[in-house]
Amino acid sequence: MACEPNTVYHEGPGQVLGGLLTRIAAIRGAPILTLGAADLLLRNARGERQRILQADQVVFLDPVETRTRTRDH
Repeated sequence: MACEPNTVYHEGPGQVLGGLLTRIAAIRGAPILTLGAADLLLRNARGERQRILQADQVVFLDPVETRTRTRDH
């Protein structure tokens, strides 16, 4: 797994993404939820969790739908 240090080159794109999503949300007339770092996990054949992605930012295009789901799904 690659890990980058926190530099202007690493942190800058996240700031651009936030601004872009603000404009997209205004144009489409619906909220977009952005959160910070998150891990994407997958269960292997033994049922153990394995981290397959570590994102700096997560974007939910339909935050209302996302919040109504249960953790098990």
